[in-house]
This record gives sequence, structure tokens and C-alpha cells, in this order.
Amino acid sequence: MDEATLALRGSRPRRKPVLAVSRPANLPQQAPERVNCPEDLPIDQKAVWDALAPEAMAQRTLTSATASAFRDLCEAIVIKRLMLAQIQTDGMTLVDVSVDGAGVEHQSLRAHPLLAKHQGMMVRVESGMARFLLTATGKPSVEQAAPVDEFAEFDGPQLVKGA
Repeated sequence: MDEATLALRGSRPRRKPVLAVSRPANLPQQAPERVNCPEDLPIDQKAVWDALAPEAMAQRTLTSATASAFRDLCEAIVIKRLMLAQIQTDGMTLVDVSVDGAGVEHQSLRAHPLLAKHQGMMVRVESGMARFLLTATGKPSVEQAAPVDEFAEFDGPQLVKGA
């Protein structure tokens, strides 16, 4: 039965799930492209570049075409770290002082204003790390074949005595 007929009946053929792989098997085994760190990169961003670039080049995700996005990732990592340092210095909560119309002072605790921005930077950094295949996915990057059962020929209906 063709797909048009199945679509009219309301059922669709099952599709195999697509597995994310770090590198397709049919790529030629050539040396990865060497991308140099930009000269005008600040020192703290250069340290991040030097730490992450070798793995990104080995994964073949850092190329001359993606170097500007990798630079943005290094910048985001440094900004995220600076935000966290400021939050740790100030504390997770701040005291908010307000004065009502009668002149009475009221104090209340509120979350540090950088917490929400830090969370946004965490998402940005994590997506950038995933883009360059620099984070573990929790799944094997290569589909592994099922182990071969040497004794499969002996598996059959089992006879139970007295049944």
C-alpha cells in the first residue's frame, strides 16, 4: 500500500529514529582544518579558545566558516563566568528597601538581578557547546551492533516436565 492511501486511512508508516553522530562514517580521513585564534581576542577569551578549539577541530566543527560563531561561544563562556563571580560576591539574594507613604521603611529579600541573565547565558553556552560537539549527549556517537548470541540455535520452546 502506498503512502497516499495510508495517509487517507489515517495511519503512517513508522520511520526509524535518526541518531546524532559526531562524524559521518563516509567522511574521508584527512587531517582536520587548523583554525588559528583571532589576534584581537581578549586574554580571557583566548584562554577559553585554547582550551576548547583542539577538540572542536578534531570534531571538524571548528572551521574557518564557523570561527566567528566559536568566537561568540568563547565570549559567552567568559561573560557567564563573570556573572557567576559577581553573583557569588554579592550573594544569591539582595535586601530590597522601600519606604511607604507614611515614611516607614520596609525590607524584603529578592533574588539577585543577574540570576535570570546568568540562566540565559547558561542556555546560550550549552547550545554553543552542543553546536560544536563539545558536550556529551549521554548517547553513544556510533551506533553499535547488537551482540551475537552464539547459542541462539539452541533457543526454542522449552519443555517443562509434568506440564
